Amino acid sequence: MKPKWSLARKGEQSVLNRRLVNFMLGEEEDYRRHLFGAAAKGDLAAQEELRRTYHVRIYSASERAQLACHNEALVSPGRRKRMKQR
Repeated sequence: MKPKWSLARKGEQSVLNRRLVNFMLGEEEDYRRHLFGAAAKGDLAAQEELRRTYHVRIYSASERAQLACHNEALVSPGRRKRMKQR
């Protein structure tokens, strides 16, 4: 149900709504970026927040090295050489 009156004019209301949505999305991006940075440094609370809220898991450098990559295009050239030497 639309309100009968508004402080903004008809055209201004959509602009104000867009600005509000952009501001809220920007805040969420900043918060997520902060969580990713903290989780990468080893903050367990940030890792748990990412898991619970965004269903994301942060892998350490040693865990990433252990992951198998089946797509040759995604494997770095240095790693490709090491894989062929084995």
